Amino acid sequence: MSSSMNDDQKRKIAADCWRRGNEAIPKENWDYAIQMYKTSVKLCPENLTYRQQLRFTEYKKYDNNGSGARMANMKLMTVRGRIKKCRMSKDWAGVAEAAEDGLEVNPWDAQLGGDLGDALKELGYQEVAKFAYQEALKVEPGNVAMNRSLALLLEERSEYTEAVECWKRVLKVDPHSGEARSKMTALDAKSVMDRGGYEGAQSTQNVMAAHEVAKRLKLNPEADGPGMSVEADLQRAIRKDPANKDNYLKLADYYKREAELEKAEEQYLKALEVSGNDIAIREQLEDVQLDLMRRVLMVAKEQARGEPDNAELKQRAGEVANELLKRELEVFARRVDRYPNDMRLKYELGEALSADQKMAIRDSPVPAGAERPADEGGSPPQPWQMLLL
Repeated sequence: MSSSMNDDQKRKIAADCWRRGNEAIPKENWDYAIQMYKTSVKLCPENLTYRQQLRFTEYKKYDNNGSGARMANMKLMTVRGRIKKCRMSKDWAGVAEAAEDGLEVNPWDAQLGGDLGDALKELGYQEVAKFAYQEALKVEPGNVAMNRSLALLLEERSEYTEAVECWKRVLKVDPHSGEARSKMTALDAKSVMDRGGYEGAQSTQNVMAAHEVAKRLKLNPEADGPGMSVEADLQRAIRKDPANKDNYLKLADYYKREAELEKAEEQYLKALEVSGNDIAIREQLEDVQLDLMRRVLMVAKEQARGEPDNAELKQRAGEVANELLKRELEVFARRVDRYPNDMRLKYELGEALSADQKMAIRDSPVPAGAERPADEGGSPPQPWQMLLL
């Protein structure tokens, strides 16, 4: 059915299913909510919000028991067979679908989470692939293969700090891993050159943020006792009361102020899970994720400018730009639907729609001998203008 629909129809149906799933959550109708979210995921497999909501609802269904349904291993034998068959034929969409069917039985199955991450990575859905790997690694933090896969994905996205953490976990399991050591050294260098210089900067020529310079030069004293470090105090508060979402939010806000967006994202995700999918927290998480994607795009563009003859870097920058635009459209569309009187949100959505339209025109084929039509003053209103009427 989904193959006969265009993208707009898929997005509309997916959003409707997502709303229906949300309505079922307060009633604790977990099975119905999961089916609605799974439909949303099938129609929009690249959508991170749908995937996160599906997984968190599956956790709720099993009361966070860490093992899923009774006799889960026996029930998953068929699913594992499907995944093996799809992997052999490189049917990555089939692997992803089978893995999701299995995670409905046991959302803590690390192997299924890794299979899902692998499939989504191959399909080009990097944001959701990252989430799949991260959830699986919560169950098996020492899984070398998954840490390696996630580290390589994060490096490709210029998220060097998180990539280093993956290699550190590999070293804990295999202290003699030459790959892990060399990767950590290379990533530290890339982090100084790329990531540090981009905090609030417009190009690699701008200086590194002051707090980054101090951190890298170790100018800040070590702080262990209460009151000596905001970060340490909040981490202690979380250990003392892990069910209190406010401490996660405070720590996330602290990381945002320090421009450590990867760490902020991690804390917002924890707060979202503890809160039972609080909308306000989800919006804060989305904002950080968009900022992370913008930073990745900035790095990709700068790398492409540095090597103007490198077609692969240009293509990569274009792919990142397209991924960011799709994500902005998803986020802004939901917020306009949620806050219909907010003109600022309508303008942001309109800007994204206009950019999407320009990209579609740019990428559309032009018949031989024809030229792309130039914009004329009498052209009909653009999508973003219609939103403001």
